[in-house]
Amino acid sequence: MKNIWFMLLTVCTMFAFSACSDDDEKNPTNPVSNAKVPATVQIGEEMIITGTGFTAPGIALYLEDAEKNRTKLDATFSAAGATCTVPELTPGTFGVILTQEGHEWELGKTALEAGPNPIVSPALPEGIVYIGKQVTIGGSGYEASDKISLNQEEGDAIEISEVAVTESGLQFTLPKDLPAGTYTVSLIRGVQSWTLEGTLNVQKEKRIKSISVENAMGKIDITMTYNENNQLTIADAHVNAMGQEADYQYNFTYTEEKITTTGQANDIPLEYFLKDGKITKSTACKAYDETEAYNLWNYDAKNYLSAIQNMGNGSYEAIDIPTVSYNAEGNMEQLTLSGINEYNFIYGDDAPDAVQGTLDLSWAPHFIMMISWGMGEDIGIGLLLNQNGYTSAKIPTKISYVEYDGQNHEYAITTQWTNDYTLTSVCDDEENIGSTTVVYEDIE
Repeated sequence: MKNIWFMLLTVCTMFAFSACSDDDEKNPTNPVSNAKVPATVQIGEEMIITGTGFTAPGIALYLEDAEKNRTKLDATFSAAGATCTVPELTPGTFGVILTQEGHEWELGKTALEAGPNPIVSPALPEGIVYIGKQVTIGGSGYEASDKISLNQEEGDAIEISEVAVTESGLQFTLPKDLPAGTYTVSLIRGVQSWTLEGTLNVQKEKRIKSISVENAMGKIDITMTYNENNQLTIADAHVNAMGQEADYQYNFTYTEEKITTTGQANDIPLEYFLKDGKITKSTACKAYDETEAYNLWNYDAKNYLSAIQNMGNGSYEAIDIPTVSYNAEGNMEQLTLSGINEYNFIYGDDAPDAVQGTLDLSWAPHFIMMISWGMGEDIGIGLLLNQNGYTSAKIPTKISYVEYDGQNHEYAITTQWTNDYTLTSVCDDEENIGSTTVVYEDIE
């Protein structure tokens, strides 16, 4: 009887040890103890996991996302823990998984965050930017593979991948179907993104419907008509200068490389030659002058109109041959007419936003002389064609110039919007500068 009980005890003991062995194989002990995973870590930076037992044979570390996708870490193990560089993964919460010989344990979770913004001094443009137009984000450190994401509180993010890196920063064109509104802007590089400080004020592109310029010498009113391609087809001008009134009509025809109309002051055909969307050459309409028959339109490295030159030997009047310079903020700073009359523009902190892509309003006071007297009719009309490169981002708050007495005088300019469509700028030098009123319309 004792032998039977002994045999039963032996069998039970063997089964017990066998069961324990099976459990150990199914649920082995984690070789790492006291593991601590950082709560957050930046992509591309070093992650340190502390604990003991990382020198056990056959272990590996992985990052596991919410969909159970795993990325193996190129980790270095020591008695103090494990270190690795966080790979390029989409920011989010990941489990840190330890594996050994087909077994696995989750050591903890960590939140992967984007690394530091690689751009030095990123800066969104101030003021209004227009749908379908080019935008430049300032700063340095951009790459050609970068992308831009435009985001609103409601609606899907809009990604722009066609970008250009320039000396000024990162340039891209706003989509033509982009809804107007205020956007935050994110820079995307690979799987990482950074939200840039500030917002982008996006509005529909505008064009000039009519413009009126008035001072002591007279007044000119111009009404503009466009075709379905947003090309100026008719400019009706009513001039009242020095007590004389006249009506002019300019009708424009287009080819891929040229715009043509007829000058009204001297009844001379005017031709404007285009390259890369800019006027580069135009008819010099003062036929009675012994000048070259064409003027050259020159642009600086940033695509601003810098000078209109005539290469002939005749003498143009002062109004005809201007040179222009812009400041670092992209605003017309100085306008010099044939080296005689120099106008300087000042932009205060309250300088209003200009409507870009249309006539730079610093030119406006000279329109009476340009168009009504024919002294620079070809230049005045050429400026209305919106084929002149970049224009000022702001409207000046002051203007200064040297009068015939040799003294430099400074005058204030007050600008006011009415219903967001009509802009009136009044200079307190009414005799020479006067006022400019521009009525704009949306481009549909």
